[in-house]
Amino acid sequence: MERLAVYRALLLLETAALLATSALPSVPQTPDVGLPGFREGYYIHFFAYFVYGLLAATAFRKSRKNLIFAAVIIGAGVGLAAEIIQFFTPNRAADAVDWMMDIAGSLAGGLLYTKLMKKRSLFARKDMAYAL
Repeated sequence: MERLAVYRALLLLETAALLATSALPSVPQTPDVGLPGFREGYYIHFFAYFVYGLLAATAFRKSRKNLIFAAVIIGAGVGLAAEIIQFFTPNRAADAVDWMMDIAGSLAGGLLYTKLMKKRSLFARKDMAYAL
């Protein structure tokens, strides 16, 4: 199986996991940590969608122009779907800050991926220069 297909399959699996987790009827309330009013759940959302942004950028790396845009739009769409699911799930509530953390995480993941790829191509060019 081509590597790109593997990344796209992983992206679909994470999408399913994020949406399935959103449909769970009861999740314990997480305490405030760090900043006042900033729940631990916000950090969890950020990290989950950070990984999602990395996967989305990797899965769509063939379209190099808009990797960050793709990661953010896909992450925002899945995050919005998750919040809508939570709105209709007993003992759950949709939270706009959760969605903003989803978008921020997707953006950070997409940015990290493009930064790593630029660094990788820079090192590859330097190695080629030394080889000549």
